[in-house]
Amino acid sequence: MNNNVLKVIAGVLALGAVIVAFIGVRLSGKSEPVAAAPVVVEQRQPVLVAARAVAVGQVLTAADLEVQQLPTASAPAGALQQPQQAIGQVSAQAIAKGAPILMSLVAPDSLAALLRPGERAVAVQVDEVVGVGGFARPGDHVDVLQFTGANRETGDTTFSQVVVHNARILTFGEASQIDTPATAPTPTADATQDALKESGAQAAVQARERRLNLRSAVLALREVDATRLMLAANTGQLRLSLRPKGDPDAGMTAGATDAAARLSTRLADLSPVKPQPKASASPSAEPVIIQEGSKERRLARNEPAPQP
Repeated sequence: MNNNVLKVIAGVLALGAVIVAFIGVRLSGKSEPVAAAPVVVEQRQPVLVAARAVAVGQVLTAADLEVQQLPTASAPAGALQQPQQAIGQVSAQAIAKGAPILMSLVAPDSLAALLRPGERAVAVQVDEVVGVGGFARPGDHVDVLQFTGANRETGDTTFSQVVVHNARILTFGEASQIDTPATAPTPTADATQDALKESGAQAAVQARERRLNLRSAVLALREVDATRLMLAANTGQLRLSLRPKGDPDAGMTAGATDAAARLSTRLADLSPVKPQPKASASPSAEPVIIQEGSKERRLARNEPAPQP
């Protein structure tokens, strides 16, 4: 092999070495690709919230509730998750719109949780007549009327009066604000008209039995009215007077005693013949003194003098 061939081979090898070195330098200068950060999926859970403002003592319905998906980390402890957990329950305090429905905000199985500050729960004996025919419901507002016959304590006066104004019904018979209202069964597609009539008749019979078995009602009223009600129940006959829904006076408790006093009625006020005032007795005339020796006689001026 001559020198020219060796020179060509050496040149090719040198050029190859240069190319390899250049490629190695380029490859070593490239930065390694940065690994993409893993995508963190935020954990969420259903939380029951108030769809609208809820007042204290209000029975929760489906319209008051909605479910929102909140981050698990920010979900409050004790929050309810399903509407079925709260429907029919009573709010133990006011709940703002959008606020989570917590277990502590739903009244437990106790009437004390339904009482507002300054209120007392007092039971009264009722029947179908006293209890508005048995048609009142827990949550309604009533006035308590009292009838008292003439006696020595009343000054021989027969009268009626409102002894408690605007009391709230907590329980009425077996029904209570802390009870979950029974839901009507959903009729199936093959339900017949006879079955519907039978269920309606059965419901009417049950309602009639509830009214006949009515024995007591528990009212929420002011502390000062509790003693008035107890006194009225033991001195006269009571009757409940149902107040309308949305009454502008429904939330009023201050001055209830004054309002009750203004609504008192005496039997004389109902009589078409007003009693005439008694004629005042004329002042008695001074007697005439007749002296008969050592004896003294007193005669009225209109009394004839004795004959001698």
